[in-house]
Amino acid sequence: MKKLANIIPIILIIGLFIGMIGNLVVQNNIVQSCVLIAAAIFVWLSRTYLSSFFDGLTSKQMKASILGGLIVILVVQILVLVFIPATVYHDPFRVLYQAELLSHNEFNWSNSTYFWRYPNNVFLSVFLGQWLKITNLFHLTTNISIHILSIIFLDSFIGITLCRTFFKKHRQDITMFLLIFFIISPFAYTYYLQVFYSDLPLLLFILLTFIILSDWTSFSRKLKIAGGIALFAITILAELIKPNFVLLAIAIVVVMVFMLFTNRSLLMKFLLPFIIILAGFGIYHPISNAVNQSVHFQTESKYEMPMTNWIWMSYNPHSNGTYVGKDIAKMNQLPTKQARSKYIKKALPKRIKKLGVRGLLSRWLGKAVIFFDVGKIQKSYTGGFISAPAAYQKIQTQLSVLGSLIMRIGFIMIYGSAIISCLKLIKSRGLVNDPVALLTLTLAVGYFLFHTLIWESESRYGQAVMPLLLMTIASSASESSAIQKPIIGKRTQRLAGTIVAISAISIGIVSGQPFIKAQSRFVARQGSQLSMQYHARPFLLQGHDSAIQSVVLNHQASKFTITTQASSGIQAELLDVTTHHRYQFKQTTDRLTLHQQLNPGNYEIRIKNNSNIAAPISIIKTKNYQLAPKPLKINHQSNRNASLIYSAQVKFHNR
Repeated sequence: MKKLANIIPIILIIGLFIGMIGNLVVQNNIVQSCVLIAAAIFVWLSRTYLSSFFDGLTSKQMKASILGGLIVILVVQILVLVFIPATVYHDPFRVLYQAELLSHNEFNWSNSTYFWRYPNNVFLSVFLGQWLKITNLFHLTTNISIHILSIIFLDSFIGITLCRTFFKKHRQDITMFLLIFFIISPFAYTYYLQVFYSDLPLLLFILLTFIILSDWTSFSRKLKIAGGIALFAITILAELIKPNFVLLAIAIVVVMVFMLFTNRSLLMKFLLPFIIILAGFGIYHPISNAVNQSVHFQTESKYEMPMTNWIWMSYNPHSNGTYVGKDIAKMNQLPTKQARSKYIKKALPKRIKKLGVRGLLSRWLGKAVIFFDVGKIQKSYTGGFISAPAAYQKIQTQLSVLGSLIMRIGFIMIYGSAIISCLKLIKSRGLVNDPVALLTLTLAVGYFLFHTLIWESESRYGQAVMPLLLMTIASSASESSAIQKPIIGKRTQRLAGTIVAISAISIGIVSGQPFIKAQSRFVARQGSQLSMQYHARPFLLQGHDSAIQSVVLNHQASKFTITTQASSGIQAELLDVTTHHRYQFKQTTDRLTLHQQLNPGNYEIRIKNNSNIAAPISIIKTKNYQLAPKPLKINHQSNRNASLIYSAQVKFHNR
């Protein structure tokens, strides 16, 4: 029975190895892949020397480094939010839009069908709404309020992680490696900073949960009371914000059953916190229903998706196991949730049969690669920058590629270190005597297998294992004592690593491909919207009325697009304020498009309804959230919290 405990770390090792290989390969770019391999080898071989240096630092130097690093991170975060804010779209914006209404005690859930389709995000809107109610007392804009909340959660996660590894685990090397990663990687400056969504709270809640569990046996009676209350509250909040947190309940049951047969006395020491957490999950539904009633939300089976939808979607033979818009469109054609469930019950086995054994294995491998991939996570739910400064736009693509490579290298190091920690646990058989370590790995495996074998897979979902891996790495013994006789000596490792690195660079050079391939990027954009796919109500521009929005282009652009609807009588043009030249947009199905070389400068989007009847156009209005740098003018009346949905793009050339 005790040997069964090793199955958990073995499965995780397989997943992490897949993650390392997946992150080493940049899709359709052999040069970046070669550079990445060489850089990863260099960093990995350098870790021994750097560890010795970091371990030689005094406690005072470490404290100063941590404090200084956190200050640097905060300063850069503020600069990013001030000068290069991103336009937030899709689910996070819809959640934020509803939160603004709730913060003003407006319980209107019919602006779109989004929450009827995905009621799991109702609580997140309520949570944000309560936060905005507090910040409204200080007359803060929604932009500033959400940025403050993101910084609180993000920097708390970073700070607690660093303090945990240094002050509690006394791992100076790991602390400094993580500090450098947090400072130079996009982790602290992109998705988690620019977008407040359920992924960020989940990271912090998982970290806090396992810190409390790890220290539980050393707590005094008062600390156990406080820790128990904290565990109960964290469990409820985490489950309400991110329902897949329920995997922790399953992991706890698995660990309790295992410890029941292997070490009952040790199980009794952790029985209370385990029961507290399970109790938190037990009252999730009553609390969720109470919250829904308090904000006057009622589910609508006409729009709601069954849970099996995500399983069915992940096995679409024509996709890679991620979100599939066509599948959602198919579901929307069916009248009720029950009808959708009935359809999927028949359709899912057909999809699995069509994939076959080889197809299933390929799908699982692909979903595992996506789960552990971090190359594009910094762009999640952001549609580009609203209007980045000219100096930044000149190097924007290069910085994006560099940031992606650093992110990949950082997580390759984390995955590699976690593999070593798992091997130590297998060798020492430490899992039998450490239920918290076993629970940590069991939950990590749970997330991995859930999104590989069952649910859809996204790189965002894989981030949930990050605090679990960091806890495992920090808790393990030093490398030198873990595996006394390494399979490959250090000199051989250095020689082999050098040969592989040189070979990778040589292949990249010989390939003759550019390091950065041609691609399009946004010069200016406002992409926040409720979306017509959720039946968002369009704005009606009355007959002979006009709408004008000023846009600043800090870089040349070659394409300008306005999201709208097919409306007869609508005429749109782009006015160059400096030269007074006018460019006419062409109407397509759901947008107005202009293909024209545009120089940097000030422009005006001008829309006019030339008909006698009202015409629907896409305009988004918020309570106190500024969407674009310039206000929207409707019949010369300005509204700073209203905007068209537009984008200006340019194609970046090979380098």
